[in-house]
Amino acid sequence: MAARLGLSRSRFEHLFKVQTGTTFRRYVRTTRLARARVLLQDPRLRVKEVASRCGYANTSSLTRGFECEYGLSPSAYRGSTPG
Repeated sequence: MAARLGLSRSRFEHLFKVQTGTTFRRYVRTTRLARARVLLQDPRLRVKEVASRCGYANTSSLTRGFECEYGLSPSAYRGSTPG
């Protein structure tokens, strides 16, 4: 992203945090996990497909982040939502 804007990585990260109050990495992580949460509400999608659609290389990466953010695995979250 920094290169696309013609900025150094450190300058981009600094400006992003000043403007948003969060780091770019945290913003991306939060956005991806929020998208996963929405997609997990569709029972037709496998967790592997949700991970792929949200930019995770594998289900393990999604599960680690999801558990850290929401306190549940993606499968447990899916089981706890009405549907």
